[in-house]
Amino acid sequence: MAIDSFGKLHVRHGKGSRGSGPRERMVPLISSSGTPQPGPSGYGSSAADVRDWALVLQHGGPRSQPCNINTVRKYVRAAHPMLGEWPTRYDHLRKVTTGDVTAVADGLHGHLRRRTLGALRSLTRLCKRNDIIFADPAARVRIGNRDQPIIIPLRGNQIDEATRSATTPAARIALALAAVHAARPEGIRTLRLDDIDLGNWRLTIGSVTRPLDELTHRLLIDWLDYRRKRWPGKANPHLIINKQTASTTRAISDNPPSAPFRRRAATLEALRVDRQLDEALTHGPDPLHLAVVFGLDETTAIRYCAAARQILQIRAAGVTTFRTCETRPGWAPSSSRDGGALPLGPRIFAAPAASQRPVLFPRYHIPSAEVTVTRRQRGFTAGSPVRSSPGL
Repeated sequence: MAIDSFGKLHVRHGKGSRGSGPRERMVPLISSSGTPQPGPSGYGSSAADVRDWALVLQHGGPRSQPCNINTVRKYVRAAHPMLGEWPTRYDHLRKVTTGDVTAVADGLHGHLRRRTLGALRSLTRLCKRNDIIFADPAARVRIGNRDQPIIIPLRGNQIDEATRSATTPAARIALALAAVHAARPEGIRTLRLDDIDLGNWRLTIGSVTRPLDELTHRLLIDWLDYRRKRWPGKANPHLIINKQTASTTRAISDNPPSAPFRRRAATLEALRVDRQLDEALTHGPDPLHLAVVFGLDETTAIRYCAAARQILQIRAAGVTTFRTCETRPGWAPSSSRDGGALPLGPRIFAAPAASQRPVLFPRYHIPSAEVTVTRRQRGFTAGSPVRSSPGL
């Protein structure tokens, strides 16, 4: 990153540029001269103030830490339209008023509004700290809260589509960890062999130790047998490996676990979210329960419970146009997908017939166990392993 005679914030000589030199498209307002002089847009002495702001973002200051280079670029890009318009009306930043910042904010929405106001607030805060301006015009302009996405359950056909995509042992493991144990893709990728205790039927994901259900236990045994035959004698400590990482000690990349579910509605992340929402629907909207079972932050647990409460109210009202991932209008599953380690909550609605329940692995046959595993799979009650009965 450099600021040259073009007034450019960064110069890329990496992939794709082929040493084409600096490009003038970024920030033509920032002058590299140490003395105040008119910039390409006639900003006068304030060009040096904007340049100092960009340098403080990049390298840090006495009371601030340096930002990531991508953050610096995003901030300068966001502030660039205003820094090109205001010099046509004012000859210094101190003449910019709160009304000017509010006018900019009123014309923007969503993420662009938050990024632009954040960049302007960063610039004016630094100028106020250095006594360049008398008052901060962006201090009292509300950026607004980030809009939280609506949590909606997956439909049964979406889960069936993801299930049919899991055609390899590694993909089945990733699907079970996300759909049954709510593991993040990053947690699946970095899961280690030491985190699995097949003898005691325990699985540790992050800082949470969970009981293993029948389905995941069988899939883990099948995967370990496949791994032993495919890569014998390899000492990689991670559970899921491939031909690139088998002879090393590093984890696989982000692509192999999520590739089979790409461009589908039920991705690994969507399955994880659906699993946690399913737990809130099953045991009732209890944030403490979700925090204990999945290790969620209290704010996240409250969001899931709020979404589950709205869904339960819609079901109780008999709204037939609302469809969930595995239910029909008017009922909720009678138990958790894996049973969990805590006692089951009260049943609010009756469970459907077995023919209405979508199968989690419709084409996957578990040897020596004639069971059809569905999302109602219960592997544990009160912390002790029990065998799933036929039809569950």
